[in-house]
Amino acid sequence: MSQVKKAGIRVVTKPSEEYLSQRQLTDYREHRERLIGWMVNIGEEPYVLGLGRRTRRTLTVNLAIAFGAILLRGTPLPLAVVGHEGSTVLVSLNGLRLLGFRE
Repeated sequence: MSQVKKAGIRVVTKPSEEYLSQRQLTDYREHRERLIGWMVNIGEEPYVLGLGRRTRRTLTVNLAIAFGAILLRGTPLPLAVVGHEGSTVLVSLNGLRLLGFRE
């Protein structure tokens, strides 16, 4: 059995070929070829680019919230704890918004 390469990546290695049946080898090879094709073209997909931009904006806002919470020095301890925990919840909810990203 010959080794198949796609985009410079070996799809099925020689030791793996010895342990797989022909049907398994074909299924495995087809799956890996689709995966490699997707990986090679991932930077060209508008969805991925949009999600990356949204993630960068969300990260910037989250860092601003976190550093804003640090500026609460000099406040009474109960208020500082509420502010810290509130900012933690706010950052978490802001990050969860990325799960609903649609282009």
